[in-house]
Amino acid sequence: MNQRTPASGPEPVPSAPSRPVGWQPLLSSRSVDLPRMQSVAFTPMAPALRNELITEAYGDLAVAMAECLDSTDATWCIFGQWASHAIGGYLGANSLAPGRLIARAFGHGNRQVFADISRAHVTFLDTIGRAKRYGGDLDAAWERCVEGLSRSLVPIPGSPLAVGSTIVEVQQLVSTNQAGAPRSARQSGPDRDVLIRAFQAYRTAAGSTNPVEKSESILLGNALLGVHEQRLLDDTIAVGFRSWLRHLLTFWTPLKSRYEWRNAAPRRWQLSVEHWWIHFATRWIIGIALPDRFVRVGRPDPPNPHAVSVESKALGETHRGCSISQVPDGDLLSGVWHEFGVDASAARCWSGLEERVAFILAFMANEQRTPGLWSGGALRRPPARRSVRFRLKRLEDRIKAPPPRVEIARRPLIADEVLDGLRFAPSHTFETSVDEEALSVQPIRSVHSLAFGAAPWKAVDDDFGLRLTRACELLDEQTVRASRELFGRWTTVMYLGLLVRSLPDGYAAAHGVKVLAAISDLATNPVRRVGETAQFLRDLFERDESWSPEGMVIGGPAYESVRGVRLIHAIVARQLLIGGWDTESHGVPINQEDLLGTMLSFVVPPFEMMGELGIGIARPERDAYTRFWCAIGHLLGLPLALVTRQTGHGLRSLSYDEAAALAETIRSRQQQRSLDGVRMGEALLEGVSDGFPRALDWVAGGLFHAVGSARARELLLLVEGPGRLRARLLARATKGLLSFPPTRRPTRGIIQLAGRFWLRPFLDEGATRPFRRSRPSEKRPAIGRANVDRAVWPTGCRRATG
Repeated sequence: MNQRTPASGPEPVPSAPSRPVGWQPLLSSRSVDLPRMQSVAFTPMAPALRNELITEAYGDLAVAMAECLDSTDATWCIFGQWASHAIGGYLGANSLAPGRLIARAFGHGNRQVFADISRAHVTFLDTIGRAKRYGGDLDAAWERCVEGLSRSLVPIPGSPLAVGSTIVEVQQLVSTNQAGAPRSARQSGPDRDVLIRAFQAYRTAAGSTNPVEKSESILLGNALLGVHEQRLLDDTIAVGFRSWLRHLLTFWTPLKSRYEWRNAAPRRWQLSVEHWWIHFATRWIIGIALPDRFVRVGRPDPPNPHAVSVESKALGETHRGCSISQVPDGDLLSGVWHEFGVDASAARCWSGLEERVAFILAFMANEQRTPGLWSGGALRRPPARRSVRFRLKRLEDRIKAPPPRVEIARRPLIADEVLDGLRFAPSHTFETSVDEEALSVQPIRSVHSLAFGAAPWKAVDDDFGLRLTRACELLDEQTVRASRELFGRWTTVMYLGLLVRSLPDGYAAAHGVKVLAAISDLATNPVRRVGETAQFLRDLFERDESWSPEGMVIGGPAYESVRGVRLIHAIVARQLLIGGWDTESHGVPINQEDLLGTMLSFVVPPFEMMGELGIGIARPERDAYTRFWCAIGHLLGLPLALVTRQTGHGLRSLSYDEAAALAETIRSRQQQRSLDGVRMGEALLEGVSDGFPRALDWVAGGLFHAVGSARARELLLLVEGPGRLRARLLARATKGLLSFPPTRRPTRGIIQLAGRFWLRPFLDEGATRPFRRSRPSEKRPAIGRANVDRAVWPTGCRRATG
C-alpha cells in the first residue's frame, strides 16, 4: 500500500501479490505481502520469536486497513496486535516443561489465527484496497476477493494436539448452509463464510461516506472476525489452559511419550482441578493489553464515551432462511449481539466459547473509536521486547547465511541436460479410470478411497506386469536374500536413517517437495507419511510371503504395496495437473528425476549415516541392497536404462558407489531452501518428537543434529525453536561417544533402543494406513486424529460428570 499514484490513468489491478517468496525479507521487511505472512507462519522458530513478528505484522496490516477504509476506527488487526503482545508475555515462560506446554499451545493458536486471518487481510488489500486506491471497479475486485477468501489455508504443522480445520458450529447465526449462499461460500464451509462476511462488511465501510454507517460496518467486520478467530482457537485455548496443570498432575509418568500422554483420558478429579483453575485464571490473570491500560476479562470494561452503541435484537422473519451475506450490516450486527447475549458483563470462564465471544464483542464496541489507540496520526504500537529482538536478529543472520554447497568430487553419471529432460518426463505413462470431475473436487486425503476401487487397476496391472518381467533380472534370489538379511540385521538403524536422514534430504529438494507440500494431509501429518513408508518397507523386507525363489510373488504383500504406490503416484500427479500445477517452473509432478532421487534416498542416506555411526557394511552387501532398490525404482516408473548399465557380461544395476555419486549430483541440482521444505521439515520434527517423553521431546532435535545431514538441516532450518542448545549439546556428546572405540558399541545400542521406543507410534499408524488394499483397522491410533478429542481435552466450562 506504499506505491505512488501514477500520473496518468489508473494502475491495472493485479489478482495476486507479485512479489515472490523471499527469505531475506522474512524478519526485516515491513511491507504487507502474502509471502512474508506465510514465511512468518511457517518458518520454525521459538513461539516467543514468532509472536514478536506476528505482533509487528498485525500493526502493518492495521495501518494498511486504516488507509483502505479511510477511518481511524480500530479494525480487528489493531486489537489483534495488542492481544498478540499480551500472549507474548505468556510465551516467555517456557524454561520448564509446564511452561513449554503453555508456550506450545498458545503459540500455536497465535500462529494459526495469524496464518489464516493475515492471509485474508492481504487478499482484501490486494483487491479492494488497490481498486479503491487506483479507481478500479470495487464490484469486480470484490468478486476476486471472495474467490481468494474462499480457499482455506493449508493446515499448519506443529499443532500441539493436531487441531484440524473442521470447526463445530456453536451458533446457528454464523452457519450459511441455507439456500441462497454463493457457490464458492457453500464449498468453503461455515468457517470460511463468516470470514467472507466479515470482509464484506469492511468492503461496505470502504465505500461508505457516512461516519456512523462506516463505524457500524467496521464493528460488524471486527465482530465476525472475532467469532471466526475464537472458533479457530476453541480447542487451542482448552489445551493451553489444561496442559501445564495436567502435566503437574501426572508427574508420576515421566517416561510416557507425548503421544501417549496427550491421548490418555484424565481422571474426574483432574478435570475438576482444571475447572477450578480456568475460573481462577479468568477472574484474576487473563486480560487484553491496550496502550494505556490492561483490561482484565474477569471484570467489566469501564464504559467509554467513544463507544459504538449496538441494539441487541433478533433477526426478523424477513431474514429467516437467508445467508448472512444477504442480511444488511445493521440488522446482522444487532442479530450477532442478540445471539451471543452481549451485555458488557465480565467473563466467568474463558474456556467457554460463548462467554469469550460475548466479552470480546463488547470490548471491541467499547474501544473501537478510542483516540488513545493513535498518537499524532500514527498507530500506537506495542513496545518491542529487547531480548526477543536480539534473538530474532541472530535468527535473521542464520537464515541469510548461505547453506553449505554440495561438492561433486567425481564425474556425474548422468549429464545435467539429461536430468533436465527427466524433470519433464512423468513417472507414469498410463491413464487411470478415475472420474476426472470427481477427482478434481475431492481432497487429496481421500485419494486412497479413489485409488482402491476396481476400475483403475487394469491399466496398472498391464504396465506393472511388463515392468515386473524386466525387474526379475535384478530381483534374483541372492539379491533379495542379501537385502532382506541386511535390513533385518539393522532394522532400527535403517528406520532411523530414513527418518532423520532420508526424509530431510528429500524435503531439501525445493522442486520435488512441492508435491508433498501440496498434499496437505501428508504435509501436516508426518506420522501418516512415515507410517505408510514403514509399512511399505515391512511388506518388502519382513514378509516371507512376498518372495519366492523366482522373485516377487504376484498378489503378495510386496507386489500389492509397490503396485499401490504406483497408482497413488499417478492419481496424485494427475490431480495436481488438474489443479494448475506450474510445470514450467517445477517440471511435471512426480517426474523421473524426483523419483530417481527418492529411490536413491532409500539407499544412500542410511548408509552414509551408518558410516558415521561406525557401522561397516561390506561392499557386496551394499551393492546387493542398491540392486534391490534399482529394481523397485523400475517398478515404480523409472526407465530400466536409468538404473542399469550394459556390460560385456549382460545387464547390471548401479553399484552403491555409482548410486552415491548420482545422489550427490541430484542434491547439487535440487537442494535449496524453500518455504515448502521448511514446513515439511518442521512437521517431521514434531512427529518424531511425539515418540519421546513429553519433558524430553527436545531429544528428537538432538538426533537430527547427531546423525542427520548437516546440509539438509541447514536448508530446512531444523531445530530452530526451543531446545536447540540442548539438542546441539546432546549431538556433540553422542558424536564424541561414537568416535571413542570403547564407548562406540554401547552408544549404538542406546540409539537402537531409543529408536525402537519412538518408532512404535509410527509403525502402529502405518499398519492402519498401508499403501495397498487391506482390511480396515478397527482402531486407529489417536495420534492421527484430525481434531482434538473433546473427551480428553474438553472445551467449555462444565464440570466433570464421569
